[in-house]
Amino acid sequence: MITRSDNDAAVRLWKYVGPVRMQAFLDLAGLRDTVLSPDGFGLTQVTAADELRQLDVYTTDPDVLTPEHKAYGLRLMAEVEADQRWGTPFGAPPGVTVHVKNGWLQRATHGWRVHSLGVFTGPTRVYRIAVLTDDDPTESYGIGTVQRVSRRIHRVLAEQAGEDLGRTLPGTPDVTAPETGDGSVPAVGER
Repeated sequence: MITRSDNDAAVRLWKYVGPVRMQAFLDLAGLRDTVLSPDGFGLTQVTAADELRQLDVYTTDPDVLTPEHKAYGLRLMAEVEADQRWGTPFGAPPGVTVHVKNGWLQRATHGWRVHSLGVFTGPTRVYRIAVLTDDDPTESYGIGTVQRVSRRIHRVLAEQAGEDLGRTLPGTPDVTAPETGDGSVPAVGER
């Protein structure tokens, strides 16, 4: 859990924890469809269902983390820096606290992969959203897709809860991403 993306720190953590302990955590959390990559965290294969199970660890699953660890993780996710708070928070209604974790990776195959996970906590409810994309032509396109999907989900949930739809945040999806990949393909403008 981080407040700003830091691949160097993630690599250090990946090496420190190691695949055996990482797999033990996945098993404990019930992430049956996640396949760890031997080449590093960014290439791990995951499903949206498993990402929701991961978010359950911070919301409804009492067996994986202590209440203190849950609160710590959610606090960090609520403090993600403004330029990385895109994705599932888009369209969230006022009155909920937004907890977000985003990931993005450009690869020679499947274009940009842009993922966003969100936990939304309020006085009367808690809900989770996981949106995963691949084959995006640009990072901005992926972010825009995630945000359009998220806005619709928030709107439907607000309708189901009988909330005033005028209270949901308006706006246009952010499509101004820096388009910086992992180096496996040339950056936009270098082709």
